[in-house]
Amino acid sequence: MKDRIEILRNQIFSLEKMGVRYSLREKFIRESLSNTRYDSLSVRRAKAFKNILDNTEPIIFDNELIVGSILGIFPLYEHQYTEEEVYEEAKVHLQKKIKSGEKLTSGRTLMEHDYDYRGGRVSYELLRKVSQNLAKEMELNYSQVFAELQEYFSESPQVYYLLQKFLTSESVSEEFPYTFAHHVPVNYEKVLKRGYKDILKEAEEKFKKAEGEEKEFFHGVIISLEAVIDFIKRYGKKAFELAIAENNSERKKELEEIGNRCIRISENPVADFHEALQLVWFTHLILALAGGIALAFGRFDQYIYPYYKKDIEENKIEKEKAVELLSNFLLKCNEPKFGQVQNLTIGGLLPDGNDGTNEVSYLCLEAIKKAKVPYPNFSVRLHNNSSEDFYRKVVETIKFGRVPLSIFNDDIFIPALHKIGFALEDARDYCVMGCHEIMIPKKQPPWEFSPFFNFPKYLLELLLNKKDFLSFNELLETYKEHLSKEIERSVKRVNKKYMELYKIGKDPFASSLLDNCMEKGRDMYQRGTKYPASIGMWGLGIATLADSLASIKKLVYDEKRISLDEFVKILR
Repeated sequence: MKDRIEILRNQIFSLEKMGVRYSLREKFIRESLSNTRYDSLSVRRAKAFKNILDNTEPIIFDNELIVGSILGIFPLYEHQYTEEEVYEEAKVHLQKKIKSGEKLTSGRTLMEHDYDYRGGRVSYELLRKVSQNLAKEMELNYSQVFAELQEYFSESPQVYYLLQKFLTSESVSEEFPYTFAHHVPVNYEKVLKRGYKDILKEAEEKFKKAEGEEKEFFHGVIISLEAVIDFIKRYGKKAFELAIAENNSERKKELEEIGNRCIRISENPVADFHEALQLVWFTHLILALAGGIALAFGRFDQYIYPYYKKDIEENKIEKEKAVELLSNFLLKCNEPKFGQVQNLTIGGLLPDGNDGTNEVSYLCLEAIKKAKVPYPNFSVRLHNNSSEDFYRKVVETIKFGRVPLSIFNDDIFIPALHKIGFALEDARDYCVMGCHEIMIPKKQPPWEFSPFFNFPKYLLELLLNKKDFLSFNELLETYKEHLSKEIERSVKRVNKKYMELYKIGKDPFASSLLDNCMEKGRDMYQRGTKYPASIGMWGLGIATLADSLASIKKLVYDEKRISLDEFVKILR
């Protein structure tokens, strides 16, 4: 028999080839919001979240041991376009537009995983191929053709625009009160240790005593957690239904075990390694179903290790089986529509300053080599006291290839985090989120971004507005001053968005899984967490800036081959 992980990996690749899918999430959000206009924001947000989960189809694939799929809200289009159909329709559209005298779309093209392209009727790859062929045939600019056809074949309703606006713009839409956790690692350990029923019980008790906005917050948490418990139970029911129809006795037993496991962990603390992986996956999946992107598993090896250790000591699991389960877990991150940046951190110091590397840290390195998939990003924390053996295993994993692994230096990041105000024990507990952003897990709301910040653009502005600098140092210092003013303006724009988020941002479910929110009775967007959000600068063109400054220094000031005035004339 083929290796189970190889079979599952092939299944995921085959899912990608089945065709283009569309999203039901926005439909479910819209339905709920239209019926809850007189409820509080927390309750409206919670009911929309509940409507998503209640209407998400539970899907269990053959052979898998970790279940839960985002495809429950991403069905296939009934009609899948062929290349010939796309080519003919696109050509007719371009010809009509050119004949009418209208210009083709000149805005930036949408990236493969852009939020507003999720409604496209044609796959990104097919559209790109057709655009290349038509641009060549009709002697048109490829970028403009591609952008035009993306817009034409998109089925992005207004709701897509509003969701993207929440993520990328300088403001938050009051006309669409639905915000969600993104770029955030929640407290998975809390869920594993306590179970959702106990967290729900806490919310119910606090709701009875609370007043005003606090009461509305806990009301939203109660609605959300009840929906989560029901969602996981429905997966248990689905597994039992499949078990009844299953003819293979071995798979029948697996499905029955999956069903029992889902029912058990829907409310209760987990008891073993398999249950821990399953409940972490359900929690991660639910955050994604709600709209979350760039989600992180936090310090995965730290909160999973106690369950692995217990199972090994009690002879409940063998290492090979644990690697198989963990590989299955990693494969789930790569299903269609889940192919977005996710991060998982292993290794590094513990809050008390001791090395936190454990057997699960090594297990993860084995599993990622077995899974051979691009997601999640693996972030390995190393420091001066990391064992030589762990260093070697990390290097061997990188050498293996086909693994998304990055290394982060505790001896640099921890002092830097402590210096800007994080408690030392929290700085030691940092994790990596998104692409490579640093966060304190469980204790911060979603990472936010400034608007795009173009470094070369500000140098160009400076050169065009002031022609004469007596020395390169004078130019450089003036540029720094100009840059500082632009950064200040950018901070003001981000602060404006934060004030709007403070007014209308709500995510009761994610907030219930972040430290301090339940204690304060506040949403994470209303300063419920211990620390505020980190704000990253979307800086563009730093390498171009360095090259530009080096060229000016060499040609104008060192070798004096050209005057600055002549240099600026070239730029004009």
